Amino acid sequence: MTQTHALVAICTAASLLTVFLLLLRAEFGGRRPVLALARRWAAAKFHTTAMVLAALFAVAVSAFALLPLRQPIAPASAAIAGHEQLPHEDDDVAALRNYATDIDASSPEPAVPGKQDLPGVDDMIAKLVARLEQQPGDVKGWKMLGWSYLNTGRPDEAVKAYETALKLAPDDSDIKAALAAARPERPSTAKP
Repeated sequence: MTQTHALVAICTAASLLTVFLLLLRAEFGGRRPVLALARRWAAAKFHTTAMVLAALFAVAVSAFALLPLRQPIAPASAAIAGHEQLPHEDDDVAALRNYATDIDASSPEPAVPGKQDLPGVDDMIAKLVARLEQQPGDVKGWKMLGWSYLNTGRPDEAVKAYETALKLAPDDSDIKAALAAARPERPSTAKP
């Protein structure tokens, strides 16, 4: 049973039990009809209760069978073509992937039929660097390059990319924070 099914089952059972317990206490015209029904249920023969329970179980199973197990995930190539974010990606990786895709779209290469492999991170960074050589005023591109370098263990190159972005957008607090995070901690040389 998937987590969704388990949650639905627990919520349904708790809701039904709550309603049943409230109905046991409810009085209608000075009588408690649900309590009388519960007494009849307890006094019923085994085969009668077994048939009722089997029917209810069949209804529950068929209802759960109609629930979708998972949301369908679009193929990776479709997500890239439409610049949609894959479910497991964070915004920065998706943005880097989109930059690399844009670069691929602007430089025609023969497509290999059936090949849906995504470029590696190093390939995407190389394409981003090539794009920034053509468009050096792209602040978003420099921020993306800094993030890429920082997250691939290249902090010195990240600092240079963030510094370039900061020169282009000196008031951008996100760039300032990213630059501070990219700079290696230097021990204090001040004497007490």
